[in-house]
Amino acid sequence: MELKLIKELRKRVPKFRRQEAHRRKRLTKSGWRVPRGAQSKLRKHHKGKGVRVHVGYRIPKVIRGLIKGKEPVHVAAISDLKGLDKTKQIVIINSSVGMKKRLEIVKQAIKLGLEIQNINAQKYEAVVKKKLEARKAGSKARKAKKDKRKKKAEKKKAKKDKTEEKPKEEKAEVKEEPKKEVPKKTPAKKKAPAKKIAAEPIEKKKAPAKKKPVKKKAAKKEAKK
Repeated sequence: MELKLIKELRKRVPKFRRQEAHRRKRLTKSGWRVPRGAQSKLRKHHKGKGVRVHVGYRIPKVIRGLIKGKEPVHVAAISDLKGLDKTKQIVIINSSVGMKKRLEIVKQAIKLGLEIQNINAQKYEAVVKKKLEARKAGSKARKAKKDKRKKKAEKKKAKKDKTEEKPKEEKAEVKEEPKKEVPKKTPAKKKAPAKKIAAEPIEKKKAPAKKKPVKKKAAKKEAKK
């Protein structure tokens, strides 16, 4: 089928937008969702409230999945390019393929005259060269830094060893001087500890005896006598 016809058929398919996507920006990113509201006008197919996904909008099977009117073929190695038709098939290089291997596949595809969908074949070689040069420069800089640190560490170690050796040599050179006799100090006589005098027991003073109260009758009798 011609490209013009494919484009026309694809234009007929409307953009299926989620309900209230025109109000909330975040709903535009989530794609299509079936409306489930009881009062939803989109669910009830009201005119002017948007279009629902339906079987009738599907593209014919002959065109389905084609890119620029060609069948996409996923490639992961150079051997996958063999037997491909440049008029009917288009190449898509897998994302898991590395940079160097990808460059080889691109070169081979250009030789065979195959079109690549996910890479600009003419500019890719120059892009890879730039990236490889930057990588080499980065590795050289890292290596130079590493060597600089090594040299610095070696210098520090050498300095430390020198400082440790010097005091050892000085100690060996210094002669031992004769020790001066220091007069011994006579130990001071210790004072005898003072004897503890036992405290005499304190006599408790007896309280004066209370006089017994004399009854009134006895006092009267004594007065009469």
